[in-house]
Amino acid sequence: MKSPSDLFSYHMIIQECRPDVIVEIGTGKGGSALYFLDQLRLAGGICVVTIDDGSHGYPVLDGGTGLLSQQGLVFVHGESTSPDVSNTVRAILTPPQVSLPPAKVMVVIDGDHHEDVVSEELKLYAPLVTVGQYLVCEDTNASHVTDHYPDGGPAEAVRKFLETTDEFWVDERRERFGLSFNPGGF
Repeated sequence: MKSPSDLFSYHMIIQECRPDVIVEIGTGKGGSALYFLDQLRLAGGICVVTIDDGSHGYPVLDGGTGLLSQQGLVFVHGESTSPDVSNTVRAILTPPQVSLPPAKVMVVIDGDHHEDVVSEELKLYAPLVTVGQYLVCEDTNASHVTDHYPDGGPAEAVRKFLETTDEFWVDERRERFGLSFNPGGF
């Protein structure tokens, strides 16, 4: 459920930045988690940590016997904004020994698209992104297009987030193919 041009942009980002870990918020059916894992393997990365509360009842959330049983995929079950889930993700990213360098971490936000939830996810997960890596907020094109987000969506959350930080900026090069579901979200 991603545009081919966005998938190619992800490929380019992963090849250029070579993250060790991608934290994905919003597993859904698991297709993007598998795509990210394949791209990470090509770039020498380690794993995809994918978060979902299972509210959609997708078969991917079957206790580890389906898609998420792939080596290199770590599934965290729960709401992305809960302290337990965000602390679990932080623990996964913490090296077991002081002598190990911290992982290069990229974060992709593609869960609940309501502005308040996305804003909270940005607050919780942006600090996990390491220098030189990307924080991507997906489906920023949906904010004003549908009635699903009358109080705002991902685009509004990103806009407000960028007003509070100088550590992130929009990389418009990732929209150069003319079609992106994530305008202003890379």
